Amino acid sequence: MLSPTSCYFLSLISMKRKTRKKVISNSEMEKKNYILPVHNRLLKYDLKIAICFFLPECLSA
Repeated sequence: MLSPTSCYFLSLISMKRKTRKKVISNSEMEKKNYILPVHNRLLKYDLKIAICFFLPECLSA
């Protein structure tokens, strides 16, 4: 059984993989101006995903 903390970190890892693909596909200028705000929004969204979806699944596993 995975602990809630493990599930949370797994969700963060999956979010980071998605972000990395976006970084590679953007130009250098877009990276500087765009990627950090997008990353911060993804992080906030990912916290909600971890709390709403991952934690209940892990606790019931």
